[in-house]
Amino acid sequence: MEKINRILVALDFSPYSKQVLGSAIETAKKTGAEVLIVNVINRRDIDTVKKIFEKEQPGTFSIQKYMSDDLGRRSRLIQELIVECGGNKDQIKTLFMEGVPFEQILKAVIDEKADLVIMGKKGKTNLASVLFGGCAEKLFRHSPVPVFSIR
Repeated sequence: MEKINRILVALDFSPYSKQVLGSAIETAKKTGAEVLIVNVINRRDIDTVKKIFEKEQPGTFSIQKYMSDDLGRRSRLIQELIVECGGNKDQIKTLFMEGVPFEQILKAVIDEKADLVIMGKKGKTNLASVLFGGCAEKLFRHSPVPVFSIR
């Protein structure tokens, strides 16, 4: 395997997130690699929230406000995880994306020139597969770089 310069960490705030980020930070310390955290706001979740608001309180949902509030919450959670895992907030880059999680993570792997992906084997929804979550399974199949799964 070639030298690892950039580690992409896929975080979804599942119970595995602390272990995943901790492993990425330790790997980065040993290899001298940069860490890039990618968190994808699933478009399906946005659509669901919008439908609920439109049903209960028509005309009151603002995608911009929802996204702003959600990004703030996600950013705080990631900063807390970085500190808990012994990382340096100033040395870890965070990228928020919106869309289908595995598609956005693959896009980030290519666009950000990642050498390794570290992620949990299952995400927030453990229904897609018995062995691997739907997103993880698709990344294992399609990633152009090695994918390291934390269980």
